[in-house]
Amino acid sequence: MKHAQRGQTLPLWAGGIVAALSLLFFALNYANVLIWNIRAQNAADSAAEAITSVQTQEWNRMTSLLYATGVEEYRTRMLLEGMRLAIGYSGGCNPPGGTLPTEACGSVYQDLRDQFLRSTQRFSGDITLLNNATGNVNGTNTKEDATTLLSYLHQASVCSSNDPNVSKIAIDCAFNYKIVGWKTRNTLSAIYRNSLVVFIPRPGHPTPQAQINTNLFSPIQVEVAACSINPITPFVPLLFPTTSGTARYAVARGAATTVMTEQDWMQPGSIIDPNTNTFYQPDEYTTGPADTNGYNWYQIDFGGNQFSVDPVTGALTYNTYRDEFSELLGWWNSVPIPPFEGQMSVNSLCS
Repeated sequence: MKHAQRGQTLPLWAGGIVAALSLLFFALNYANVLIWNIRAQNAADSAAEAITSVQTQEWNRMTSLLYATGVEEYRTRMLLEGMRLAIGYSGGCNPPGGTLPTEACGSVYQDLRDQFLRSTQRFSGDITLLNNATGNVNGTNTKEDATTLLSYLHQASVCSSNDPNVSKIAIDCAFNYKIVGWKTRNTLSAIYRNSLVVFIPRPGHPTPQAQINTNLFSPIQVEVAACSINPITPFVPLLFPTTSGTARYAVARGAATTVMTEQDWMQPGSIIDPNTNTFYQPDEYTTGPADTNGYNWYQIDFGGNQFSVDPVTGALTYNTYRDEFSELLGWWNSVPIPPFEGQMSVNSLCS
C-alpha cells in the first residue's frame, strides 16, 4: 500500500514540470518579442537621424566655408589698407630720401602686393568651393541624397563587409526601411533670437520673405519605419502550432529633425585654441616695421578690441578702437522627435 501511495504523486510532479516549462517557454518567447521590438525602435531612430544628418552636414560645411571665406576677405582688406599706407609713405616705412632706420616704403608695398595676390587667389578658391556647396542644395536633392544614404547603410555589401571601417556604419540589416514622413518646418525652436534674422525674417525685418531661399534654409523633419517580417521564431514551434504560416512583424517608427544645437560668437584673434594654446587667428605681421609708437600698421590683427560680458545681464560690451574680425556661427545636428504622421497600418509601414 505504501508503494502504491507514493506513485500517486508522480502525475502531479509531471504536470507541474510541464506547466513550469510552458511558462518558461512563454516567458522566453515574450522576452524575444521585446528584444525585437527594442531592436526595431533603435533601428528606426538611427535611420531617421542618419537621414537628417545629410542636411546637417551640408549646412555645417557651408558654415565652415563661410568662415574660411570671411577670414580671407578680411585679410585681403587689411593688405589693401597696408598697401595704401605704403603708397602714401605712411605707417612707419621709410619714404624716398627719408632717414628713418626702417624698411623702404617701396619694399613694404611690393611685399604687401605679393601677399595680396596670393590672398585673392585663395579667396577665389574659397568662393568656388562655397558655390559648389550651395549650388545644388535644395529640398529635392536633399531628399534624394537621404534616400540613397538610407539604401546604402543597410545594403548587403555594407552589412557583410570585412572592412571594419565599412561595416561599422551599417544600420541594423535585419530590417527594411521606408521614409513615411518628410516635412520642412519654418521654426527654429529655442534659437529664435539670433538665427531667425539669418534664416527666416523676423517680424519687421527688412528682408522680404520672397528673397529667402526656403529650399536652402528650411530644416527638415523625417519619419522612418523599420520593419522585419517573420523575425520572431518560437523556441519550441510545436507549442505554438497556430502561428505556423502567420506573418510576424517587428516594426517601429522613428523621427528626427535638424536643429541648430550650438551658437558661437567668435573673435578669433582673441580666443585661445586649447589644442595649441595659441590664438585661433594670431596677428599676422606681414611686413615692415612698427611706427615710433611701437605699433605695426601693416599687420593683420584679427582681434583688436577687448570685449567683456556682464556676469548678471549677459550683455556684451566693448570699445572699438581698431578693425577686427568677428563671427557669429551656428552648428547643426540631428535630434530625435516623436513620430508625426499619425496612425498608420502595419501593411503601409512594411510595404
